[in-house]
Amino acid sequence: MMLTGCVIGPAPFLPENWKGQPSSIERVSEPQQTPQLQVLIMYSGLSSSHSALRLIRNYEHVVVWDPAGDYARFEGEIFLDGEAKAQPPRRIRDLIIRDPPPLDTYVQFRWSLDDTSVEVFEWDLPPFKAEELYDILLKGTDESHPAGSFSTLTWPALCTVAMSDFLERFAKPILHISDWYFFPHNLSQALYKQAPDRVRIFTPRQEPLTYTAPSPQPRSNHVTATNFGHDQGRPHHNIQSHFPSKKM
Repeated sequence: MMLTGCVIGPAPFLPENWKGQPSSIERVSEPQQTPQLQVLIMYSGLSSSHSALRLIRNYEHVVVWDPAGDYARFEGEIFLDGEAKAQPPRRIRDLIIRDPPPLDTYVQFRWSLDDTSVEVFEWDLPPFKAEELYDILLKGTDESHPAGSFSTLTWPALCTVAMSDFLERFAKPILHISDWYFFPHNLSQALYKQAPDRVRIFTPRQEPLTYTAPSPQPRSNHVTATNFGHDQGRPHHNIQSHFPSKKM
């Protein structure tokens, strides 16, 4: 409690100068064609509780990685125990491959586990990067891969360690995570420094809010020169540079 009690969601590290706009949960969860990486950070009220990942390759190809989580786990276990249904399993290891939940469905599942808020970081991806990450999540890698071996199967309580390891090794150059994190809120703090295109905040009983960083202000240098005299035939110049003041 002493270590994490001060970290109470939602979004404890959201910069104060980011602008938020309300969005209906239905619109936020609409299927989309734009490739996108979404990293979800969950909060329980006392501290952060879980992290997950949602990858949109295109409208028809979406996967959700729920490391050491329980979404659709029971169905996957039934299939792996040999009681296969006509349909493929929803979950293999920690990857939901069939009927991956939209944001609103996954968020409501987390609320049923007594989470109090969900923070979603989003990056728009070029198609080739979305395809690369999609293949890594679906197929895994072995030691011959330049970044080493990877599997979506995660030990209990290590969801954020696995998540930060995946982002550090495979999400470059979109993200540059330089450390492994045990607590989800520590990963959240690092992700704000990775220029997300937007951050969505979900809390019960109100519409989600979508935040974006303020547009960078153009920086201009105006240099003026005034010849006010000569010294041994060489002119002297009074040079002044004017920079716009920064808002804190």
